[in-house]
Amino acid sequence: MGIILKLTLCYMKKNKKRTNAAVLAIIVMMVLLTSVHIFAKAFLGMLIDQVIENEGSYHVIFHELTKEQCEALRQSKKVRSAEGITDCELHPGEETLCAKAEMAKVNHWIFGAAQRLAKKIGMPLLPQEDRVEMANRSTAKYQVSYHMELLEYYGITTYGWMGVGLLINVVLAMLIFFGCVLIYNAYAISVFEKLKYLGLLGCVGASRVQRAFVVYWEGIIEGVIGIPAGIGAGFLLSKGILYGIQNYFLYDGISMNFTPQLLGKLVISGWIMIFAACFFPARKAVKTSAMELIVRQCSVKKSVQKKTDLLGRRRFPGTVGLLAVKNVWVRRKSYIANGVVLIKRGQSFRCG
Repeated sequence: MGIILKLTLCYMKKNKKRTNAAVLAIIVMMVLLTSVHIFAKAFLGMLIDQVIENEGSYHVIFHELTKEQCEALRQSKKVRSAEGITDCELHPGEETLCAKAEMAKVNHWIFGAAQRLAKKIGMPLLPQEDRVEMANRSTAKYQVSYHMELLEYYGITTYGWMGVGLLINVVLAMLIFFGCVLIYNAYAISVFEKLKYLGLLGCVGASRVQRAFVVYWEGIIEGVIGIPAGIGAGFLLSKGILYGIQNYFLYDGISMNFTPQLLGKLVISGWIMIFAACFFPARKAVKTSAMELIVRQCSVKKSVQKKTDLLGRRRFPGTVGLLAVKNVWVRRKSYIANGVVLIKRGQSFRCG
């Protein structure tokens, strides 16, 4: 595997323009991904803060509770905080005790989680005619309502995974797909240029995984350079734009919140983009065979041979020696059989 990695590095150095173009494409796409992530998080945070300021931070309202049920709701691990109220919109003018609860986990399964929690604290069942179907296609059996205006900014609606949050995720997925298409061409050209080299690897016993790893190794090297550079450039660009908005437009309602979770999400998105772009070129590399040595004969200049030759003057056994040893080991049964045949023929010749 070490020989394959070294030869891949030599080919990347030989084709510096293509390597630099691939790294630049990765940097540009990571700048776009970082900027969209940061701006989406900033604007969503601004909208969520406005809703919380006007209406509160609760996610679910449990109606018609007793004091014991309200206390059990506060002590539940699924609830971050719960506040008892007597001025509920569904019960105007009544002294009915309800509770606004802020759930510990806010996701699409919040509807079912609230219903199970209502059952756990002992809320009465709704009449059959008052039960409705929820977003998770289950039936609401308890009198529970939801803060939909706030939940929609988390990508949750009564119709399923819809809303602003889903729209942002779709945009990010489209950017990742566009990045795959943009850098795919670089790896496809790289494999085309190295078909003879890949065929040579197949002749000396390189496995399918090793030939595919030639492409992925190139993507890993370029990703190690391009992903951090792109995230850093995108962070600085977003910070500068948000700083300009705050100072020139005198608007302090939007701020940048760059968290470790966001950094991890960006890194994972970058590697997904690179590995997806390498997938089809890697399949092409796996399918190469010894025929590539016959079909793609080409003369190699001495200057190129010097750049790609890893056999040092004083290195033993060197690249050629290692490839020969590997070839002998892979075809050891044939060599042993031929040796036995030659020995028997030699013995019969002497006896004759």
